[in-house]
Amino acid sequence: MKQNLLKVLVFLRIVDDHDSMLSITNLAMFIVLYKLFMTQTTSINDLGTLLVALSGYNLKKFMNADVLVKSLQNNKIVQKAEELVSSNQ
Repeated sequence: MKQNLLKVLVFLRIVDDHDSMLSITNLAMFIVLYKLFMTQTTSINDLGTLLVALSGYNLKKFMNADVLVKSLQNNKIVQKAEELVSSNQ
């Protein structure tokens, strides 16, 4: 049951898929977009809030991509080391 709920939350982007923690930036995006779609008029404050939410969202995506690249590089280093050890035996 817990795994199914976690899969649904990851699919809805409420929790992060790499650490299963609550995703504040994604929730902020949902709230801002909901407010923009439900209001009749849009003010400069709404657009400023959207800008802040979008910048946080993009920064998070950039940081997660950087972490992913570093982990892939570390895995390649580990694989190279294992190949060297196995070739020396």
